[in-house]
Amino acid sequence: AEKYTSQQTLRQRLAETDVSLEVRLERDFASARGGILADALGYGKTACTIALVAETAGEALHDELSVGDWVAVAARRVLTNATLVVAPPNLFDQWLKEIQKFVDPSACLRVLPVANHGKLKTLTVADFVAVDIVLVSFRLFFSEAYQRYFDELCMPGLKVYSEESVKKREDFLKQRKVGGAASGRGRGGRRGASASASTTTAAAEPSAAATAAAGGSAGGLQ
Repeated sequence: AEKYTSQQTLRQRLAETDVSLEVRLERDFASARGGILADALGYGKTACTIALVAETAGEALHDELSVGDWVAVAARRVLTNATLVVAPPNLFDQWLKEIQKFVDPSACLRVLPVANHGKLKTLTVADFVAVDIVLVSFRLFFSEAYQRYFDELCMPGLKVYSEESVKKREDFLKQRKVGGAASGRGRGGRRGASASASTTTAAAEPSAAATAAAGGSAGGLQ
């Protein structure tokens, strides 16, 4: 990376006067890679990031490597100019909309959205190499299917999850779902029985009153 100079100006007004003390700081960095965009909410962090990606889309990673580095790196990694964006699930669709909003169609910025492991399984290396932005929901990295798939890619033949344990887990989840539904029906049945008992008791009360009234009438006749 090229040399980078950071400039910062600090200004402080002196008491109730019109005089201000100003200090200017400059820091030289021999190399600068990466950074943190930590503006407050609503200050356009997404728009700034998209603008940076669009501005540098024409800069090829291959130009940064020497011939010797190219051979060494390409033997171990898949080289791509794509920018990886890992977004929270609730902001995944918003990122797609923001890219369409802020990037002119003439820029031809190619985006590959990967919302879940099912989508990932349908893609090839060529799909990732051919785009400018790979948008991923971070929920993908916590899915059991992705973790199992990742382990198998890293160490072929490794069975972190045996087929038997996977089947047991699926059976357990099915039983819990069935049990929950049955429990819900049972609670509904008990509520219905209680309501019926209350109705029966209420209906029986007039009969007792009628009996008392009949007794009173009989006493009067006597």
